[in-house]
Amino acid sequence: MKIVSVCACTSGIAHTYIAKEKLIRAAESMGHTIKVETQGTIGTEDELTAEEIKEADVVILAVDIAITGTERFEGKPQLRFLQMFV
Repeated sequence: MKIVSVCACTSGIAHTYIAKEKLIRAAESMGHTIKVETQGTIGTEDELTAEEIKEADVVILAVDIAITGTERFEGKPQLRFLQMFV
């Protein structure tokens, strides 16, 4: 399965990157591929490309705040989690 994800928290520092690492480890341990974009105080990092989104089977949003660019995921199955539970 191909997964794309966005992680973002209120401060955009620790929890964003903790969630990113946990999602990557979990996906890879199950044999899936994943690309994770982060949005935070320093801006967007590892921005998802249109091709990556197109090829994805599912979108995981691990966010505690409003994020930009959600229109990119229209038509894709989406899971939304609060980061504190990831």
